[in-house]
Amino acid sequence: GARHDGSTVSPHGYRGLTASAFSLPWRSANVVSNNAAAVIGTPVAISIANTLQLSPEPFVLAVLFGANMSYATPMAYQTNLLVMSAGNYKFWDFMRVGLPLILIMWLAYSWILPAFYYS
Repeated sequence: GARHDGSTVSPHGYRGLTASAFSLPWRSANVVSNNAAAVIGTPVAISIANTLQLSPEPFVLAVLFGANMSYATPMAYQTNLLVMSAGNYKFWDFMRVGLPLILIMWLAYSWILPAFYYS
């Protein structure tokens, strides 16, 4: 079959697809474990890549990087809870610092991965 340029699913092409593959796991990883987020997101990413006849590697990498963006909540990772208690941080402190960091990483990976794999 014919290869797609990504625009059939996302108006932003490969970058939009990669951003989507990154987005679901980072949202999940701040509520469930990062391992669970990766296990849930990886088959979805592979299925999308196979449907579009693209290499699954950048999509799987986006899922794995996204699953490790557990900065926005104290319950996202064990050490976040330890730091919260020891540093007397509040829930909002994690949101205030974690969400901008995740946004920066999301934009960076959404730009870098497609550039590396599809240029």
